[in-house]
Amino acid sequence: MSNTFQTIDCDVHPTVPDMKALLPYLDDFWRETIEERGINSLETVTYPPNSPLTARPEWRGKNGRAAMGASELTAQVCDRWQAGTAILNCLSTA
Repeated sequence: MSNTFQTIDCDVHPTVPDMKALLPYLDDFWRETIEERGINSLETVTYPPNSPLTARPEWRGKNGRAAMGASELTAQVCDRWQAGTAILNCLSTA
């Protein structure tokens, strides 16, 4: 038996690039609601994307937002902190 422990980051907040990325995973009601209302993103006033609290400045990409792709997120969280597992907490209501 190994005494090696694996680090787990249990509070990772993934960034959704846009609503089109979520549409295939939503049921018909929510997909139609998003399209009819023209909802383009999930940002809220309680967690605005450019707030210093949403992501460390050095982790923001050229677009000013935190990692959106799995490889970027892995580099910023798992590789940087040697975490073997990341638990994602989405800050959206969709």
